Amino acid sequence: TEIGTGTLVVLDKQTLFILVGIGKITVDDQVVYVVSPVVPLVAAMKNLKKGNSFTFNGNTFTIQEIC
Repeated sequence: TEIGTGTLVVLDKQTLFILVGIGKITVDDQVVYVVSPVVPLVAAMKNLKKGNSFTFNGNTFTIQEIC
């Protein structure tokens, strides 16, 4: 699965839903950040797969799931 519009990305530090930039929501007691596909964080994940790590703004993230 590729990261892009409509993708849920579970990182080790947060969960992102890539759709439109509406910000933080809570679903079943889980915080999910709903972000636009054009934000720099999403660009940093381009072409990455589950298990890959990347650094953004000095923080290292690991992709745990892509749905």
